[in-house]
Amino acid sequence: DLLHTGGFDLSRAQNLANDLPDADLGESEAYDIGHTVVRDERPLHPRRFWTCFREHLGLGIHRSKGFIWLASRPREVLLWNQSGGSIEMELMAYWKAELVKNPDGKLLPQEIAQLRDWLHGTHPVFGDRMNELTIIGTEHDRAIFLRHLQTCFCTEDEIRHWQSGGIFDDPWPKTLRQVG
Repeated sequence: DLLHTGGFDLSRAQNLANDLPDADLGESEAYDIGHTVVRDERPLHPRRFWTCFREHLGLGIHRSKGFIWLASRPREVLLWNQSGGSIEMELMAYWKAELVKNPDGKLLPQEIAQLRDWLHGTHPVFGDRMNELTIIGTEHDRAIFLRHLQTCFCTEDEIRHWQSGGIFDDPWPKTLRQVG
């Protein structure tokens, strides 16, 4: 409709869709491939997260993607993208929980108030920060990898260390490509 080409006919498309043979969509089941979504508000310990991916990825983990935050980088929303042995981590944005502190002194009072309103009801310590990773692979390798991934989240003592401005060993590249 937007281009006024007249090339799309909804009733024809519906008829074609109805005429398609039923496909066997069980291929993922046949190869034991599935996914697990991991959500956790605690920061990831950068060294343990590094070790987890270097030592426990497993050939059956085909893909992982999502958003992460490292205890060593409280400002950065990091876009995580792993496919096979290739790993990418990109700077996506900044967490509002850090921006509301106005670290650069560039925000207007109205902007700070708007950020505070937006953060109302979020986690009392972490604000809007969180990790959300989707892990795709075989059930066996996902189970092993997820067990190791759970050890990457900061402990209560490490969270207190983070809250007091403590430093964490961070082997990840310091310079990241910025998305968009």
